[in-house]
Amino acid sequence: MNIPNHLQISDQIASSGQPDEADFRFIASAGYRSVINLAMHDSDNAIPEEGYIVTRLGMSYHHIPVPFEAPKTSYLIQFIGIMETLKTEKVWVHCALNYRVSAFLYLYFR
Repeated sequence: MNIPNHLQISDQIASSGQPDEADFRFIASAGYRSVINLAMHDSDNAIPEEGYIVTRLGMSYHHIPVPFEAPKTSYLIQFIGIMETLKTEKVWVHCALNYRVSAFLYLYFR
């Protein structure tokens, strides 16, 4: 596994920069049931068919495209709502470099 800026937050939650297709296979095999993507569609290394790849591997996929330069509270509220519904699952959260995710997870756990 060579996922950029990977952090294991807890037994249930991991975060990272953009995984590639092989990384998503690893993520699924590690027991993660859901992927949340906070990157924009045009972020560096974005995978246009990411949702298809993730769901084909048996995981649920949630995409909240958060602009790095101008995140809004509404994005955070949507993220918290998704995290609450997935509380009993293993969740992998990523963006392009794990910067947006780090901020969102900090606010989620506060």
